[in-house]
Amino acid sequence: MTGRETYGTQTQLALNLHYNNRLQMADLRLGLSSGNEWDWSRGALTFYYGTAAVNAVNPFQNSTDNNGNVLRQMNYVPLSAGGYVMPQIDDYQYDPLNRIQQVSESQQSSAGQVSFLFTQKYAYDRWGNRTIDVPGTTPSIPGVTRKSFVVNAATNRLTSTDGCSMTYDTAGNQTYDCVGTHSYDVENRMTKAIQGSSNNYYFYDGSGKRVRRILNGSQTWGGQETWFVYGFEGELAAEYAYNQVTAPLATAPQKEYGYRGGKLLVVWDGTQAGDDQLKWLVTDHLGSTRMEANRSGSLASIRRHDYLPFGEELVASTGAQRSGVGYEPPQSSVRQRFAGDERDNETGLDFMQARYYASTQGRFTSVDPFDPILGKQGAADLEAAEKELRSYLRQPQHWNRYVYALNNPLKYVDPDGMDPITVNLNIIYDANSNYTEEEKKKIRESYIAQAQKNFGKIDVKFNVTETTGVANSISNPNRQTIASGLKEGAINAFFTKASVGDSTETTHFNNGTIFISTNNPITGDLTHGIIHITGIAGGVNGYTGPTMLLGSYKLGALVDLALLGPGKAEYHTRAIQDYLEGNRGPSTPMAIILPKLAHHLLLLKQQHIPQMTWQVLKAGLQRYSSR
Repeated sequence: MTGRETYGTQTQLALNLHYNNRLQMADLRLGLSSGNEWDWSRGALTFYYGTAAVNAVNPFQNSTDNNGNVLRQMNYVPLSAGGYVMPQIDDYQYDPLNRIQQVSESQQSSAGQVSFLFTQKYAYDRWGNRTIDVPGTTPSIPGVTRKSFVVNAATNRLTSTDGCSMTYDTAGNQTYDCVGTHSYDVENRMTKAIQGSSNNYYFYDGSGKRVRRILNGSQTWGGQETWFVYGFEGELAAEYAYNQVTAPLATAPQKEYGYRGGKLLVVWDGTQAGDDQLKWLVTDHLGSTRMEANRSGSLASIRRHDYLPFGEELVASTGAQRSGVGYEPPQSSVRQRFAGDERDNETGLDFMQARYYASTQGRFTSVDPFDPILGKQGAADLEAAEKELRSYLRQPQHWNRYVYALNNPLKYVDPDGMDPITVNLNIIYDANSNYTEEEKKKIRESYIAQAQKNFGKIDVKFNVTETTGVANSISNPNRQTIASGLKEGAINAFFTKASVGDSTETTHFNNGTIFISTNNPITGDLTHGIIHITGIAGGVNGYTGPTMLLGSYKLGALVDLALLGPGKAEYHTRAIQDYLEGNRGPSTPMAIILPKLAHHLLLLKQQHIPQMTWQVLKAGLQRYSSR
């Protein structure tokens, strides 16, 4: 499978993404837009997911031990005088719980000589607290953290590093990290950070979006002040400068962000000069910014970023092969770095929406706000609710509320600052429909890829398997059963060319099966079906739309669920689907189920959908989780 993106640079460039047979990004190339998808005249990255792939030096090689862990990463950087260097040949090891155990980096010179550079090794206690294995980590390497972190096992909080004591407030927010002090509001959002003599302030809207920042000033006056504006899907759209001392809020943005397919693609920065005002971004499988191409598109203009597993950025002095080929310094004005999150220069922390992340510590600075108990409020029945909760608690990595991405940051990301989930999704191709390989490829590139993109917004990934099977009574939604091809503990999506009854997509809530007809003029929606079969669709959300309820009720009104009639579960599902797929603007009227008033809806706008909605949805998906 191949993806292609053409950049609007003066020397036109094209980004080509190549995926292996499990839809894992295996090869990334930025080159001239010449029709050659393998051109990498601006740079390339390759990712290896199994030992057979590593041994064959072929990222597309099938490996029986491919469980999604990246085993090797290789970075190719072309030189203006010809030839290339490899500043990053990273090999990764994991423990039996799939936690990253160590990274070892080598580099290759333009002469082809490979030399070892460093190892960074990690240690874990029984509660999943990650620390640096200092004896196993190479000393005196720029950018490579080698600190002696000490953990309080009773609270999972860091107590000290290299003899410096760290502190937390009573809610578990880190208030001193041996670099600066931090203050929080009643919702555990960081509102102030003091770094040396600099006082920095942060302000948020009702949904937790950071809307204002003041650097080196006071809470009400002076300093460098920035206002943040967000788009329909909650994405950062623009930044405005505001200096209360000399001028009012600017009418034109100082920075704008452009997206395609929900992914940040281009940044315009009015504070930069010449071609550097416009940057096209190249991101890897985690969403981390790896290359920046300015307006010219020249090789000399390419900025590059490499990271350690937990996000520490490697710089030009990290090994000889990073020197002079685009690594920092000087510092880039693009703040979206590791996993695509904003890295604050003043603190070194990454703003991950619900909380902040410290890459040098390899953990969050506040506890996870996700509450698995909330899943019980929207579950179809008590038995299902208890099953979801037990599934969540069976994974000890969930118990530590500071852990980032289950300590496997090369496989998982955390876009909302909350607990990640990997859901088993089993695709069953109807044996009687005789799907060709080309037809299966189209299903992967449409249905499956779209669902992966949609659910990625709330930090849900899919472990996809494929098989062939048959089903009984396909055309009768009330009697459909899958006779073969089922996988236990997974969402089973049965794809057929036959009709599946009244709807092009039907679901069975209790046994986790979806039936989708690919020959129907109105194709079934995999995202829609997955929302349904979590079993919580009828108790989370509702969609009012222009012709329902809106004419009779005002925003903020309580509405009895009985007025929605038998289709209420469908309305609920559509609300979640519209958000994930970005089909509705932030002012679309929505109807939210109130947890403590389970028989009523509260009408409000989509932009005010509470965080609890996603907590409940993820708790419902937990029953099909592979962890």
